[in-house]
Amino acid sequence: MRSLIEEWWRQSTLSSWLIILSGLGFSYIAGFAVYNVFFHRLRKYPGPKLWSASGARILPERWKNTLYTANPAI
Repeated sequence: MRSLIEEWWRQSTLSSWLIILSGLGFSYIAGFAVYNVFFHRLRKYPGPKLWSASGARILPERWKNTLYTANPAI
């Protein structure tokens, strides 16, 4: 008798692998967001929870390449 895993491996298709990989990717992103909102050491600082859950607020500055650059007005 073959084990259940061996039987699934023999019958697996591309769509099943895509479903598994997308599920793992979603779980990673959701776990990262939950960690940042509830367990990170900076969780008590005020601000929007969506910003603390993800790095989305930094993306425009990265695209414009203005993150960590000196301010010439100072």
